[in-house]
Amino acid sequence: MDDQEPLGFNFWPAFTDFMLAIVLVLILVIGGLYLQRGQINVEKAKKCQDILAASVQGSRWEVLRRGDGIIEIRDKVANKSAILFERDPDDPLLQKVSFQDFVLFESDRWDLKPLGKEVLWAVGSRLQREMNTIMEIQIRGHADIRKSKLRGGNLELASKRANAVFEFLTRDVGIDPQDYSISATSYGEFFPVSRKIEELYSAEKLREANLTDGQMQKNRRIELLLRYRRNTSGCPDADKVTAHVN
Repeated sequence: MDDQEPLGFNFWPAFTDFMLAIVLVLILVIGGLYLQRGQINVEKAKKCQDILAASVQGSRWEVLRRGDGIIEIRDKVANKSAILFERDPDDPLLQKVSFQDFVLFESDRWDLKPLGKEVLWAVGSRLQREMNTIMEIQIRGHADIRKSKLRGGNLELASKRANAVFEFLTRDVGIDPQDYSISATSYGEFFPVSRKIEELYSAEKLREANLTDGQMQKNRRIELLLRYRRNTSGCPDADKVTAHVN
């Protein structure tokens, strides 16, 4: 007698198919719940990002929504762009806040101006109330290609400026780096706004990114890179804050 099942019935392949089907169903259900949860939290993160932009208020500032998740704050006294709030198009939980150097510092200096302290206090105090929604803050200093008088050049200047912002946010605003991930670093003149992170670069491209005063002005900046938590429950007092963006 051979070892075949009676009547030619093979139980194990059918059982294997059945278990595989169960696993696939579980993957679809769990994946669907995860995506749904992610979508909800992304919307909450977007609201937090808009509320952060609404922290800069006053008659001096003109607030413009430019599209693609960008909110621009223009300085009506200086008649130029002062601050940009940008969402990363590839990662909605990532936001970049860019301060043009004239808002925070005098030329070739790294001590914060009174106006810079005022603006950083507005943004920083809002951040301090939202730290349960933010996973990480990176402070990035940037310069144009004109050389600083400092011995370490633009790399040192951008580093001192990033550290000044770090000190203000941690000491004056009260965001404790022991409790939260917050860091400061310098890119010097080597990462102009037009450079893409995956792009191969050269001295010629760096020069081309600094041909005009307008280009150099944009390159002189301090960036706050904010990574929001995926499981954020929303911004504190969100229902009490009206985003004043057009």
